[in-house]
Amino acid sequence: QAGLRSDALVETVDVAPTLMDACGLGVPPEMQGRSLLPLMRGEVDPQVHKKAVVCEYREAMGGHPDNTHASMVFDGRYKSIFYHGHEIAELFDHAEDPEEYRNLWLEPGNEALKLAQMRAHMNALMATVDVGPPRFVNY
Repeated sequence: QAGLRSDALVETVDVAPTLMDACGLGVPPEMQGRSLLPLMRGEVDPQVHKKAVVCEYREAMGGHPDNTHASMVFDGRYKSIFYHGHEIAELFDHAEDPEEYRNLWLEPGNEALKLAQMRAHMNALMATVDVGPPRFVNY
């Protein structure tokens, strides 16, 4: 739609489904990304595409001997970053601190917020994992 602007959260995994959709190929349900065409055509709310975006980093702690893996989840307000295998995390409130100077993870009294963000982070990461073929036996 001409002149449409959007602040919706999108990811690079949305590019392939968008191209497939534009070519009329259909998007397999198991693809992680979602087509941006409905957003671009103004068929849906231009400010909502996903609840959160996920990014994973290899060797996130440059030069660290264990090639630390980190993951980031951003929901439009809060950005959480966890360094897997380390007791290091970052949490920023983009509404109050868009430049990310104040790491809320380090501040006392944020336990409820930290727990909520850990849950959101875990759920966002789980959504990126292929669950495999259907099970035939419930065990």
